[in-house]
Amino acid sequence: MKEETSKEQIAKIASFPDNWLVRAVHLFSSAEIIFNKSLDRYHKQIRNIVSESNVEDKSIEDSMEYLRVGFLLAGFGFETLFKYCYIKQKQEYVRTTILKSGKIPHEMKTHDLIALANLALLPIDSLNTYFLKKLSDHSIWAGRYPVSLNSKQFDNSLF
Repeated sequence: MKEETSKEQIAKIASFPDNWLVRAVHLFSSAEIIFNKSLDRYHKQIRNIVSESNVEDKSIEDSMEYLRVGFLLAGFGFETLFKYCYIKQKQEYVRTTILKSGKIPHEMKTHDLIALANLALLPIDSLNTYFLKKLSDHSIWAGRYPVSLNSKQFDNSLF
């Protein structure tokens, strides 16, 4: 019995769409846990402020930081979901590309949710375009770093 090469193993796993769908669900579930924690902390801080006028506003900012991480995971969830849609359409292409190069197709290697939605041929309206842009920013930097690593990426509204 021939043992599979690493390329064959990767191709088998990466070209099976359901693997991507399951991972997307896990990312969304993790984001939901973080959102709930953020809301719990936020409401607790609001109650503290109402009951004690000496609580610093910084405590509310701290509870909102969970949201940035939650949006990071939600962005990764959408990224993985869009890649699932793409692989479902192009399963054989993805498999053969990995078998040849040992890597997933280049066009899939992005956190740009708008580009991935377009790649997967998913229609997006202007409101969803704006939403996906914000989530992309969280995936690229806002969910991981205190500030963007590139001034062209900086978006103060994410704070």
